[in-house]
Amino acid sequence: MTPHLSRSVWGLALALTGCSTMHVPPPANLDAPLPPDAAAAGGMDVNVGAQTFYYYPLAFHLRGAKALPMGETPLALELGGNVGVGWVGINPALHWLPAPRPGSDWRFGGRLGLQAGAGDLLGEVPFADPFLGASLQGQASRVWDDGGAITAALGWGYTGHTRCMEGCSFDEPGSDPQDPGPAGHSYLPYNAPGLHLRADLPAGDGYAATLMLGAQPLISRGDVLPIFELGVGIHHHDPGPRW
Repeated sequence: MTPHLSRSVWGLALALTGCSTMHVPPPANLDAPLPPDAAAAGGMDVNVGAQTFYYYPLAFHLRGAKALPMGETPLALELGGNVGVGWVGINPALHWLPAPRPGSDWRFGGRLGLQAGAGDLLGEVPFADPFLGASLQGQASRVWDDGGAITAALGWGYTGHTRCMEGCSFDEPGSDPQDPGPAGHSYLPYNAPGLHLRADLPAGDGYAATLMLGAQPLISRGDVLPIFELGVGIHHHDPGPRW
């Protein structure tokens, strides 16, 4: 940590050591999203993941997502949900899936996601304060005929507690007889760019094991907190000549 970090950045660092009460919602998108071909084929994910502050584990979560192609249109609806140590949420999304070029092994797409739930990333007040968020991502995916794929997703997400979407701080009366002073609370929105890399490794007819690596550095008042993500899981799609 460098000396120029703002009070909000120091607040999160102190919260990790139990010295303050900082409420941070989860990021608007957890892990790498469904690849374009997987979304077009009605794919389903079940993943476990973790957010880390440098090497310090912040939180763990379980996420599920199912894509529903919308007929002949280049669109698919994603229905998803997640639960963590201190939060629970739903993650609907809309995928834009332009047709790949004939004979090309590459496919591109876009994803507009929403996030709604209650709780906070640090588990300070588990499943209590409601939050809302949204994310926008562009994707590029290299797909093999056996169902394997490598996908990169680049975008931005924002989540805020509905109590104060842009962030706020306030004091509450102390509840500790030994320390009658007011207790400080700060609500910090999760405002972050995101880069996610995902590998889908064939694991049987219509199944693939997924490995995910990402970074969503939290931005607050011009400062940046390096937060990374790791995830593993299982993907399922209807088998075919291509996803």
